[in-house]
Amino acid sequence: DPQICANILCPPPTFRSFQYCATGYNSDLKTISRKLVMSAYREFGLGPTYNSPFWSVTRKLEKALNIDRCSCAWTNINKYDENQGRPKKTVRDQLETLDPLLLEEIKILKPEICVFFVGPRYHKRLMKIFPDVELIEITGWKRNALTQLKHPLLPESTFVTYHPKYLRISGLEANFIRFFEKFQIKK
Repeated sequence: DPQICANILCPPPTFRSFQYCATGYNSDLKTISRKLVMSAYREFGLGPTYNSPFWSVTRKLEKALNIDRCSCAWTNINKYDENQGRPKKTVRDQLETLDPLLLEEIKILKPEICVFFVGPRYHKRLMKIFPDVELIEITGWKRNALTQLKHPLLPESTFVTYHPKYLRISGLEANFIRFFEKFQIKK
């Protein structure tokens, strides 16, 4: 079992291993179930062989936190993509019915640190999932680049930031990783 210490979220996956998920629901959204979602994540694992910006930053984050490789729990706000990309609005609206699953995942995992890689596209949706969340600015960071979140359902060390690809192309990746070096995870 992986060492669970962080819950990392990102926009919809475009990984090849998730293509079957998109194919499986495009014609009939009623086939989505919590069991199917959990099965898809179990089959995917924790991205040990992927080298995308998301997984690269995740591996660096694990190293900065001094935890085992592939020990972060990971999920998505959108549980499926559509044709290997971001779902259309009508599909996203239906996928939002699965948002309570995110709350259950966090409750089950009890992470010490939670990082939401959502960027501006999913920021409003994240705020709907956690109503009355308090946004705390972090010295030296622009609000959208890295912000701490305070909410009763989230661990004390919860943050929202851009997707790792944007962190990389905007030159923020190294500072983002350094920010997390100060955190000590209980093993």
